[in-house]
Amino acid sequence: MTDAAFSERRFPSPLGEITAAAAGGALVGLWFADQAHFGETPGLKPGSGPADPGDEAVLEAARVWLERCFRGEDPGEPPPLRLAGTPFQRAVWALLREIPRGETRSYAQFAKRLGSSPRAVGGAVARNPISLMVPCHRVLGADGSLTGYAGGQDRKAALLALERRPGTQEAAPRARKGPGAASFWKRGKTESAARRGKSLHFPAKRVTITSKKKTERCQL
Repeated sequence: MTDAAFSERRFPSPLGEITAAAAGGALVGLWFADQAHFGETPGLKPGSGPADPGDEAVLEAARVWLERCFRGEDPGEPPPLRLAGTPFQRAVWALLREIPRGETRSYAQFAKRLGSSPRAVGGAVARNPISLMVPCHRVLGADGSLTGYAGGQDRKAALLALERRPGTQEAAPRARKGPGAASFWKRGKTESAARRGKSLHFPAKRVTITSKKKTERCQL
């Protein structure tokens, strides 16, 4: 492993605040503020190296990508991504990136392709460190239900609705009872403001987000 600097930036969105993290000239994390596994990026540890000059450009490209995404546009290719995980996790995340915008796949389909089980696939999907750009929200249960999503099932439903192709008659995925996807679009920055003290968690250090831009030392 070599030392590198870890840079992060927070962005408001209609579905709540999003934190983006970059290191070594690539995006290494993208999380909603209150999602499960927030800040968990395998292999990312505190270090003492210099910041990569490409990190700010990556974070700015992420901001533009997210703005296009939430306007309902096809945001195109994301900035460079670096996905750190086990070989099985990376295999699952590679399949996630193959799902076209406006389409979905099932955990069972992935399990069949990988010779694994839907449960194992679900565990890898849940630990995807780069939400949205690696579209784990496009994976459904075998019956079309919204089973699991680290960012919450209502967000998952809202993202699928945002990406649904005009004129399609596909039935909306079924979610468990809750506040409803529409409520997230109304919360906007209010929900984000409530998460100002959310922390990123690393093996040897606790990093508290306190500003729009911040650089922390880490090791990749």
